[in-house]
Amino acid sequence: MVNVARWLVIVNWVACYLDPRLVAANGGTEHRCHVPGGYRWQTTGQRLKEARDQAGLTQEGVADRLGVTWQTVWYWEAGRSRPSTDRLVALARLYGVTMDWLLGMEHLPQPDDMYAKVEMALRSASQELSPEDMQSILDFVSYMRDRRRS
Repeated sequence: MVNVARWLVIVNWVACYLDPRLVAANGGTEHRCHVPGGYRWQTTGQRLKEARDQAGLTQEGVADRLGVTWQTVWYWEAGRSRPSTDRLVALARLYGVTMDWLLGMEHLPQPDDMYAKVEMALRSASQELSPEDMQSILDFVSYMRDRRRS
């Protein structure tokens, strides 16, 4: 007979380590994923902090936009807890990065790359700008392109 506590530990381990979609199926709750030597989500936490810094946001600002406390954002960045799948999607959109990058599956464009900086700034700003502001940005880009051609 399987020990229930042991079974729950195994289920949590699978949810945290093998398939993040299982966490979403479990109501999207946040899990603490402990392994010997630390938390697996430490890399994701570091990436959350890096993306937040590059987007020019504070933990308090992120917390306000997501409806959580700044301590929750700190826990995510410290790798002590993990955001739900829905929150990871919101963070990726807010920071202008991909989910793959947040989860450690790809590299972030180098900050020295001006195109990457512009793209990240636009993705981050698009969360706050009105449709009229976005149209103004598009008009300005068209103006700059036309000016270069002439």
